[in-house]
Amino acid sequence: MNHKRALSTTRQESLLCQIRRRFVPTTDSAHAFGIYPNLIKDTELDGVDQAWIADITYVRLTRAFCYLTAILDAYSQRCVGCWYLSRSIDTCLTLSALEMALAARRPVPGLIYHFDRGVQYACSEYVARLEEAVAPISIAVVGRPYENAKAETF
Repeated sequence: MNHKRALSTTRQESLLCQIRRRFVPTTDSAHAFGIYPNLIKDTELDGVDQAWIADITYVRLTRAFCYLTAILDAYSQRCVGCWYLSRSIDTCLTLSALEMALAARRPVPGLIYHFDRGVQYACSEYVARLEEAVAPISIAVVGRPYENAKAETF
């Protein structure tokens, strides 16, 4: 039999090796930084650049992980053209994406900025940059992933 038939047969009999995936936590919600209310939970959006949402995810490579942070427009659910990829999950990762987003879109004051409770977003350096841009901060509640579902599905 040829290689295609052998692959098909081993797949049908469940003889192919299964890669075990390791859980990698990307959110540290037990931090000492400020907690803000969820501002977009009951907000009706009727246009772009009224609210942005951000999240961090990991990209599995052969021998390691890379972390990807993306900033999306909550209304259109499209990336605002700003994402950043890094080998370490730290404030530099999230701050770089924020700087790119602010430079590219130049949002008007009052833009709601929503994210989960990760320490990378809640740190004083990140919050100071958002306050400088006059963007009210909105944070999802602990244990409720659906409050940041638009960013999670990206």
